Amino acid sequence: MGAKTCYPGAQVTIFRTEQQAQADNLPQELDITPYIGEGGSIRTAKDLYNPKGRWEVVIPDKPWGKDAGSGGGQSSFIVDSIYGLIAPMNVVEIRLARDAYKYTNRLPVIMRGFVRDVAREETMSPDGQPTRFVRLSGDDYGCIGEIVKLHQWYGSSGQYLNPILRLNELAIKNAVLPASQYIETLLEELWNRQLFNMMAETGNGHVEQVQYDGQVEVGAVYTAQIATNNGTAWKLMMDQADTPWNELYIEDRDIELDDGDHGPFLVYRPTPYAEISQNLDPNLDNNQFIENTGQKIDPQKVRIVWADDGEKVGAGEFVMMRSASYRRHDREVYNIFWVTGQALKYAADKQMAVAIANEVADVHSLHHENSQVEIYGARPLEVNSSQVPDTSTPPHHVADEPELARVSISEWTKKRRQWLMAANRDNVKFDEGELVVHGNEQLRIGSYYLVLRGSFKVQHYITQVSHHFVPYREFTTTLGFIRANNHWLREQWRSMGQSPYFMEGRQGVLEE
Repeated sequence: MGAKTCYPGAQVTIFRTEQQAQADNLPQELDITPYIGEGGSIRTAKDLYNPKGRWEVVIPDKPWGKDAGSGGGQSSFIVDSIYGLIAPMNVVEIRLARDAYKYTNRLPVIMRGFVRDVAREETMSPDGQPTRFVRLSGDDYGCIGEIVKLHQWYGSSGQYLNPILRLNELAIKNAVLPASQYIETLLEELWNRQLFNMMAETGNGHVEQVQYDGQVEVGAVYTAQIATNNGTAWKLMMDQADTPWNELYIEDRDIELDDGDHGPFLVYRPTPYAEISQNLDPNLDNNQFIENTGQKIDPQKVRIVWADDGEKVGAGEFVMMRSASYRRHDREVYNIFWVTGQALKYAADKQMAVAIANEVADVHSLHHENSQVEIYGARPLEVNSSQVPDTSTPPHHVADEPELARVSISEWTKKRRQWLMAANRDNVKFDEGELVVHGNEQLRIGSYYLVLRGSFKVQHYITQVSHHFVPYREFTTTLGFIRANNHWLREQWRSMGQSPYFMEGRQGVLEE
């Protein structure tokens, strides 16, 4: 039994305001990495279905300042505990790497964000030793989407007010915009305007603008309803993002890993689900994904990471596992699919009943082997589409051309149903679970992770990524995944008279 050796590295930098730097005569940029030390730790966590990522850094409490470590009595250059030098909404940058020596410049950025909480904890251990720690925690740039809100505050003239900007300044009231343009408009006019104000007010040049990666090519948003909506900028986006067909999340990119891209990105893309039988390969340019409402997924835009042991690509990341958990269930088995169009509602219930009675192919999978009604019963999945097909069929045209509008939205919901069925009819065969591996900075939410174990190449769709770094002890990455094809592969091998148990080989977690 053996374990691979890694040489992890980390760097945590806090960027403060001009006012803080002038007040204590210390630089705006504080590299707190040397202060983490024994007993300290770094944690980051991102979730594909959560608007913001979280981070936490624990530091043994020490004096900070010029010549602070010189000893020999009180020094006039000692400024304060780190607790006194950092404030909420300071900028943070966290860099991690499994093998730091591979990067000739700087370690890649895992998370950019803001300090939200600063705490100092003092305790006495059972053996009488005092212990002091400073605990810093916060969010990534997704928190700006929750900080910026629209409120219905009316003046005496009934005017719509907002502390950041008036709604009319968005220039999207009573308009029908392509969905991608709608998301980009809110990003620029709400998120990035708030970030620009923060940078200008604090003099902190490391407050970055969120860049936009809009990949959704179909669908339009009827924006008049914003006038009656309250809530955060993130809510305004998610209400019209049309999930589950699309995904919307923050991704921190780094020039070392992303072909020149650098900074926080808001990604709005069609959901890149693969069929259970699809064999993904990062070395191919033509990986196929389920067609999504008339638009195909660009395989170059979907990150596929080969697990490797640092010596040979695909050689078997399973020897780097700390733990692995796979499970299957029938809680999300569906065999009847229906999509309602919120923007153009009509007799949806009656139409669904007629479609099922006529056994319309894009409505149900009652007799599909992995969702057949004889085994699982009738299980409907009804989802609302908040978008309209395009900018030429806004809801206010229904009265003028009701038949054209009905046909247009019917075709739209039909395509949405087709994707919903293709994405969910094999749910009982997919695995979900959790992997804990030696720290890997390349792993991100919304990517596919391929693991080779013996003759098995299992692919996982990553929805959660958490990094945990403890100096001198460990760097681990915890992955939450869905849509893994572990069980399906076992069935294929058994059908060929092979033993999946033995084909996995002798490799197990932390084993060779």
